Amino acid sequence: MAELYADIEFLDVSSSNDWRKSHVAPGHEWLKRIHQRRPLRPLKRHQAGETALRYVYVDGQDKIGLINSIT
Repeated sequence: MAELYADIEFLDVSSSNDWRKSHVAPGHEWLKRIHQRRPLRPLKRHQAGETALRYVYVDGQDKIGLINSIT
């Protein structure tokens, strides 16, 4: 199974990108929306201190990882 990566990120970089918390969808909301379309199950961490919370789709076809830097 090939691992594919995509980033959806809106980091707070002061006033240069008009960042506002009201523009951020919490990680738990993303997880809920994804799970509704394609059920997920959590994966164990590869190593201590790993940043991403990783999941595999129940059908076993793909994996995803979420890094909730704001929420």
